[in-house]
Parts: sequence; C-alpha cells; structure tokens
Amino acid sequence: MATKARTYTVKSGDTLWGISQHFDTDVETLARLNHLQGRQKHILSIGQVIVLPDAQDDVDTELTIRVLDLAFRPIKRPKLKLEFDAGHKELVGSDQGLVGPVKVLDHAKGLKVWFKELDGRYALIAEHEALPLGKKQLTLTSRRMLVRGKYWVEQGSSARASADVKREIQRTHPTPHIPVQPSSGSPAPAAKVGSSAASKPAAAPATTAPKPQQPQPVVKETRVDGGKPQQAVGAVFAEGNLHLSPANEKYRKLLLDISKKHALTPHALAALINAEASKLESGEWNANAQAGSSSAAGLTQFLNRTWLQVATDKRSAVNQKLKADHGYEQVNGQWQGDTYSIYGKKGKVKTDIKSAPVLALRFTPAYSIDAAAVYGLINLDYLADKGLNIAALAPEDKAKVMYLAHHEGAAGALDVIKGALTEERAAELLPIQVGAKKAKELAGRFDGKYALAYPYWLYAYTDSKINVVNFMVKPDGLQPRTMSDIAKALNGQAAAKPKAKAVPAPSPPTRQTANPPAPAAGSSDPGTVGGIGKLVNPLAVCTIRTAGLASARSATFGKVRNNNTKNHQGIDLAADSGTTIYAVANGKVISLSRAFTATANFGAYVLLAVDVNDLPEKQRKHYQASYPNNKEVYFFYAHLSEIDAALDKPNGKFVTAGKALGKTGASGNAKGMTTIAKGGHLHFEVRHRTNDIGKGLGGRLDPLPFLVSYTMPK
Repeated sequence: MATKARTYTVKSGDTLWGISQHFDTDVETLARLNHLQGRQKHILSIGQVIVLPDAQDDVDTELTIRVLDLAFRPIKRPKLKLEFDAGHKELVGSDQGLVGPVKVLDHAKGLKVWFKELDGRYALIAEHEALPLGKKQLTLTSRRMLVRGKYWVEQGSSARASADVKREIQRTHPTPHIPVQPSSGSPAPAAKVGSSAASKPAAAPATTAPKPQQPQPVVKETRVDGGKPQQAVGAVFAEGNLHLSPANEKYRKLLLDISKKHALTPHALAALINAEASKLESGEWNANAQAGSSSAAGLTQFLNRTWLQVATDKRSAVNQKLKADHGYEQVNGQWQGDTYSIYGKKGKVKTDIKSAPVLALRFTPAYSIDAAAVYGLINLDYLADKGLNIAALAPEDKAKVMYLAHHEGAAGALDVIKGALTEERAAELLPIQVGAKKAKELAGRFDGKYALAYPYWLYAYTDSKINVVNFMVKPDGLQPRTMSDIAKALNGQAAAKPKAKAVPAPSPPTRQTANPPAPAAGSSDPGTVGGIGKLVNPLAVCTIRTAGLASARSATFGKVRNNNTKNHQGIDLAADSGTTIYAVANGKVISLSRAFTATANFGAYVLLAVDVNDLPEKQRKHYQASYPNNKEVYFFYAHLSEIDAALDKPNGKFVTAGKALGKTGASGNAKGMTTIAKGGHLHFEVRHRTNDIGKGLGGRLDPLPFLVSYTMPK
C-alpha cells in the first residue's frame, strides 16, 4: 500500500479554495495548518508546499455513537460490541455516553451494535445495512434500560430489571404523557391573517416556546439482596406508543392529532419532522428558527414560496384558517414576476392576501408541523399521479418517500426510483453531497457509473435520516423496509450493490512526501487542481444577440438602446431556449428564482458569487482596478427555463467552473423569444454588489472583459 501524501506543491493557477476542494477539506483547515492569515490565504507562490490534514483515504465513515436510555439520558460508560468491516470490536464509552470515533473502512458492509446489559448479556440495539459516508454521529437508545446513576452492577448488589419497573408504572399510569396546549385537535388560536383590507398586522412570532406542563416523574425504589437499593425513574410517556425526547414532549399532542388528520402514524410524522427541523442544543425542535442566508423559517424550515404554495392546498391548516377567518371559498396562488402570491376567492371576487401575516404562521408549531405533513402528501400525490402505487405503502415507507421527494424534488425522486437518472445528472449530484474525492471513489466501486452510485448513496442516506423505530416506545419487532426495498416494491429500481472494497494491510504512517500527488483525473487543466484560476464562458458559444435589435451594440452593456437613451444592464448572448449555461468560475450560488412562467423582469435566474482571487490574473486585475476592496464578484444569468435542482439549498451551493447550472429560456420579459431568430438569448450580468441593484446600471459593470471569447456580429 502506498503511503498517503501530506503535502501538496502549488502549481500555476492554484488557489487555497481549489486545493481544499480537491483534497476534500476546507480553506480554514488548510489556513490553520499552514499558518496563513488574512490575504496570505489568497496569495500562493508556485512551488509553495501546502501541508494537508492527516489523510484518511481508506476510511469511508468516521462514526461517533451516543448511547441513551429510554428516557433519553446518556448511559454512563456504555459497553458496546460493534461488528463492522467483517470484524468485531468492543468499546467502552465516556460518562456522557459517547463511544468513538470509530473509523469504518467500508461503509457498505454495514454496522451492528450490541449493548451489554446488567446481566452481562449483549442485546442488539442497532443494525445498519450500510452507513452514510463522512463524519456522522449515531444516537442509539436502549429500550430495555431505564436507569439513574451507574448502570453497571456493584459488588454485593443486584439489579431489578427496568422492564419490571416499566410494566408497574404502565399498570398504574396507563397513558402518562405531558399535556400539550392547546388540548383540542385544532391548531392553536392565532390572529386573523390575510386580506389586503386587514387593518391589524400579524403578531410577531414568540421569542420563546411555551413552557410545557411537566408531570411528576414516577419513582420506584426497591431493596434488593445485598442491602443496597436500586432506583429507577419511570418518566416514560407512552401515549400513542410515541417515543419523544423530553425537550420535544410539548409537541406530542400535535403529532398525535395531525398524524390522525392526515392518515399518517405519529411515529412516521415525528421521524419526518425530526429530519427537517432546526434544533436547539437540547435537541428541541426550534419553533422560532430563522435561516440567515435564505427565507427558511419556523420549526420545519419552510421557504417563503413553498409555505405560500402549501397554503393553497385545502388539506393544510393554514388554508383552512384563511377560509375560516375571511369566508373564502378557495385560496389560490399565482406567480407575478419572480414572486409567488396568494389570493382568496369568494364567488367571482378575488382578494389579494398579504403574505407577511401568513408567513408569520410558520412560527406556530401547529401550523408548521401540519404543513410539513401536507407538503409530504403533495409530493406523494405527484408520484402517485406518475404511476407509483403509493397507497400500498406502509406509513413508515411513506415517511421515507416523503423525505426522498423533499431532498430531490418530486420529479427528481421519480427519476431515481424509476432508474431514469442520467449519468450526467448523477455525476453532478454526488460530488455536491459527499465531495468530489469520495464521489469518485464510490463511483469507482460501480465501474465508474455515477447513475448507480448516486441512488445507492441517496437510499442509504434516507434510511439514516428516517427511522420510525426511534420514535416508538415498543417497536414490537418492527423492521422498516430500506428505501431500496421500497423502490423495488413500487416497481422501481432497487439500489445496486457496490463492489467489495479491498481493505489494505496497515502500514506505518508517514509525515512527509517528496513527490506531490498528481492532479485530479479529468481535470480541465493538467497544470492546476481542478482548473483553478480559469474562466469558462457562460455558454458553449458566445455570440452577441442581434435579432429584434437595431444592432449588436444594443445587446451590450451601458446606455446603448433607444438612440443611446436607455440602459442595458448586461449583455445578451444569442441562444435557443434549452441551451445549457455554465458556471464561469468556482463559486457559490447565493440566489436563484424559479419564476419560469413569469412574463416580466428577469424571470427565472441564478446569481453566482466568486472569490476575486479565484479569477484568472487578467480579470482579477481588471476588477480590482475599480473595486480594490471587494472580495467577491457576482455573475447573473437571467430568463432561464431550467435550474439545477441541487442549487436550491438554504445556504447556497458551491460549484466548480464549467458546471451546468441550468438552461436558457424565455421567462420574464423575454417572453416569446424561444429561438435565436426570435431574439432568444441569455441575459448575462457582472455585478460588484448584491444590494441596491435597481433599474439603472448601479452595481453592475461590463461583462465582456469576463468572457473568454465571443463573437460581435457586424
């Protein structure tokens, strides 16, 4: 086995960001290891040696296990036996119940975890067919352990089985649980919301969640042989067989009522909410969460437009509230430019509904949890309309399909399930999820076929995120099907199995290497890592538009239209609708709009932020001559017909130069311009700021110097 290199020698065009992407790490880690501060992060010299983190090239998963008892308390110093990589290992955890990290060489061989109980026997508490890639924490609950203090047996004492205590508690307290306000099945009362005629604004969301009513714990103490008492605290809440952490007990009543309303099980709904919710340090689902980089807000982190779209579904509590408050017969929605708005309808009268008070309902858990269930049902309806027998699925299966559809989008989920995912699309998605290096390694185990590797990863990821058993007090032997088995049951394509990974013999570690690693295979520039410092044109062929204009000059930047009296904020590059657009440099998509049916303004668009130091020297100097203090430059693509679904993430997505972002179209005020002859084009801008971008030229600069090449018709 070759030793792992821990250094990299800088080549022409390299940047620290590019090196971090190639070696599956991050800029701050590299900066810390190499004592780079401030501008030093962006000024590298050819031949400079960059120290890399300790490589774990052969490790698929680095796993930390947290062991809890039935009441979600950490079990001190848990004793576990693990089976992974075709071998066994016994470990003892910390006082906080933490075991690991455990380095798993082959995630595809799965994991079994046994917990050593008081009687010295091992009980199987977890079994995973495959593990997720990367660094993960696995929280396991021993449903046979309900303890306080030390769980190990001290000399001279014996333990009373916690199962006996639990049975006694349940006999004397048949359905103990924490009551949740309100006690009715309807969502909590809220101020009337909606119409443009409303005179009172909606109340701001509460800054703190209501304090739950806490029951007195049931305490049982028995004297055992040896004279020492064994105490068990039996705060076990069993209503609906729903197992929740103490921090989330306040949501029990809502989960029970909402799951019944939508014909789900409370365990399936709880698993879905837990996967989607923003969480506080205590593990509590944060009802007042607000993303800093997107409009996502509330317990289930709904984006503005998605929340408003759910409000138009008659099954949602928000829809029912709007109708009840204002007497609407229907609540419908429509796109206006790149904005989605809703309106109420009574007879033939349409009334615009103000968005702000409706969006504020995201901070009320009753509406937020209900909306998550309805959104899942909307996606299931789409899949059912496409021929999948969703009705035949068990509730725990539906929860997994709901999550899959939320992760991929309903159309993307359908492609994966039906085995219709293209190789090109899969090759774009997998690196986004696991990093370029691990994606290439995983695809290699499928003979280089990303279209097989991505569903395999996605199904295993879904299985790791959604497990209804974690939310059941008594699973009674329930073993939910894997997502792969569910796909097969839907007459879809089960995940292919990867080839066995050769586990190398251990070799002594190395601290340095005289020979730096070779550039990435398939790199667009063999002299750089991943083509860093290169610029790519936004279209494969860049020709300035002429159709429908007085001249090609009218499609360039500046006051170039209507006899030099009207501004044009970017350039128009001639293109038929459906032409692929590309990321011009390594960067991050920070904003986008899917207003594909809009007939005004820019329609559907993508905004890409690029670190100035990731531009080639020529363009970097050109930009810094005017904006020496700017750290980023922004590239704007408008009038699109398609946008890569993977870009629609709350915190944006990093992309590499040349990555397909979407396709040109005729959205916005380019309506009808579907071919080059009809004026079809990509509107492309370069911006030096993201705020105060208006109708003039403010915040913008000429894009032509940022094109690698272009044709200017006469």
